[in-house]
Amino acid sequence: MVRTGAETTFRFPQGKRNFELTSGAALVMIRPEQGQSTINTPQAKVVSKGTALFVQHDSQVNASLIGVLT
Repeated sequence: MVRTGAETTFRFPQGKRNFELTSGAALVMIRPEQGQSTINTPQAKVVSKGTALFVQHDSQVNASLIGVLT
């Protein structure tokens, strides 16, 4: 499950459990029983088998922020 903020740019490549965030913010819930997922921003990469996290990328300063919630 993914919830995005206003003006967020993201994509899910077909057939993969990957998420690419190039600008904006997203709240992501990854269920542990569904296998490994990868979240990429231009400055960060997160690999998880189950967690809730906040991902943000500011393309103006090319900086990413990741916060693990569970």
